[in-house]
Amino acid sequence: MKLQSTKRVLGILIPILYLHSSCKGPLFLPKMENREFYQVRINDKIGFINERGKLVIPAIYDTCVYHQSCASSKSFFGTEYGIIRRGNKFGAINSKGQLIIEPQYDDLEESPPDHFRAKKGNKWTLIDLENRPVFPFIFDNYDIDYDDTVSIGQSGKDNYLLYTLSGIMKKTEYEKIGSFSEGFAEVKIHGKTGFIDTSGNVRIEAKYEDASFFIDGLSAVKWQGKWGYIDTSGKMIIEAKFKGPAWTSFRSGMNAIEWQGKWGIINKQGNFIIPPIYDFTLGFDGLYEKEFAIIHMKDSSHSEKKGLINRKGEMVIPPIYAEMSFKDYHVLYASKGYLENGDYDGGLIFLNRDTSYVPFPGHYISRIFGDRLFSRTRNDYGVRHIRSGKVIVPYIFSSLDYSPFGLTPFSFFDSKKNKYFDGYMNKRGKIIWVEEGISKKDIYPGGRNKFRKHH
Repeated sequence: MKLQSTKRVLGILIPILYLHSSCKGPLFLPKMENREFYQVRINDKIGFINERGKLVIPAIYDTCVYHQSCASSKSFFGTEYGIIRRGNKFGAINSKGQLIIEPQYDDLEESPPDHFRAKKGNKWTLIDLENRPVFPFIFDNYDIDYDDTVSIGQSGKDNYLLYTLSGIMKKTEYEKIGSFSEGFAEVKIHGKTGFIDTSGNVRIEAKYEDASFFIDGLSAVKWQGKWGYIDTSGKMIIEAKFKGPAWTSFRSGMNAIEWQGKWGIINKQGNFIIPPIYDFTLGFDGLYEKEFAIIHMKDSSHSEKKGLINRKGEMVIPPIYAEMSFKDYHVLYASKGYLENGDYDGGLIFLNRDTSYVPFPGHYISRIFGDRLFSRTRNDYGVRHIRSGKVIVPYIFSSLDYSPFGLTPFSFFDSKKNKYFDGYMNKRGKIIWVEEGISKKDIYPGGRNKFRKHH
């Protein structure tokens, strides 16, 4: 994986959420009102419904398939503006359906607080709610910083520091500027990497071959072909002697590192507290990986298997699984591969019980919500209770982004009509809204407990 791609992914680590390529899903949640609005398609136009399925914003906008900003994305929770399209131009509406930005841009993305990234032709800038450009339309890309005050703009070979609140733009001589983290950003000067502060001043000399952003006051740097860690003063805290870091952090007080082809865990002094004996590990820095870490080890046939260790390095689960991932605190999904019929051979391991394996044959488990298991069979999605096994949402949906909060978007294939239909259900699986051309009874003939298989 390329370093910059890895950094970008790690810089925005959050619980993984599914993105759909059709115009459906929660678009925005008003800041002052506890309401959600969901895109629906009616007569090939887009409008918005509330959680009861009532059309609250008329379907007068053009569809926005494949445009992430106005298509389905839960990224818009917590904001009060929706991106809409008319013809080939994009604009924005508020929670009352009022146009606040007339459709006039070739692309538009919300950039909280109360700003938008706007594109004209092939150039970008930032605009406010009054549709006033904060900077000229000269940028090839636009990267908003975490604190929304310092941004990075690139125009041709020129790199700029952009100060959102004042509207000041500062042209720099740097070959490349990374995103700011903890007040520092990586820069390239004559092919070497150093760090600048938010004023654009060099704070750490550009002498490294590569570097990560700062997390908890430390940055991984590559020096003379080896990796170590520096603090914000530029002092080498951990000697550059390792082959590579895992690009996680020391938030847990320890971090994964590669040494002589194997991975182990070091402390902030650079000493191994769990020896480098694993083929790979990300350590204890994940969303759920606070007490346990997934490790990879090759078996006698050189197949990579996954297991689990605790913070003492003790083996909690031996490396016997082909797949392993945390789905919740103390809840692991584990799979040995596939059954003879081609179904998933997966199950759950509850670490706060006795670490025994609870099989769910035929299910690939996507997420856990309390006692609810959102999973996929060969082709179908549904939801069931973990303990009782009772089906909450029948396994008849071609796509499903289940959530116990608000409405869940789904897609259903009607074999008689040979067509997919989009809709929404509540957390109990009750159909709240579905596209024209199919009824709720077509999906649940005889009720949710008596449904027909669609494949």
